[in-house]
Amino acid sequence: MPKRAQWYAYAVMGAGALALASSLRYGLHLTNPLFYAAYVTPAILVSPLKMRLPGVEGTYSLNFFFILIGLYYFNAGETAIAGCAAVVAQSCLGARRRPRPLQVAFNMASVPLSVACAFAVTQIAPLRAIAADRPALMAAAAFVQFSVNTFVVSGILSLLE
Repeated sequence: MPKRAQWYAYAVMGAGALALASSLRYGLHLTNPLFYAAYVTPAILVSPLKMRLPGVEGTYSLNFFFILIGLYYFNAGETAIAGCAAVVAQSCLGARRRPRPLQVAFNMASVPLSVACAFAVTQIAPLRAIAADRPALMAAAAFVQFSVNTFVVSGILSLLE
């Protein structure tokens, strides 16, 4: 792996660790642990499945939908933990060949980054106050989460090629 790609990966891992720590600073507030387990379990089980997007060469994991569900029902830390668990399952269960630890760590780090950015969108006070704007708010969060994740992954791919 080229040095620039390694530095980029380490920078993303550092930013992801900071985003996760920031998301967890208030702790986990699982008011209903059974509901959270019912959310995390299918997220882990479907994460190895991939979908193809029109006009895009690569694939996208179905855990994207579970991250959006988590942003609606849980806080950023709880959603990031579920996303990281799903990424580990995706990397280990759905892989044709065993990924290197750096690849898994990089993929795990991209989740808290994209979740933190999307969660920030859901916290826009004027939009949160209006229940009718909730679908628009979640659409904006989905756009941000998808964009940040795509940008991070595209960055490493461009440095590798």
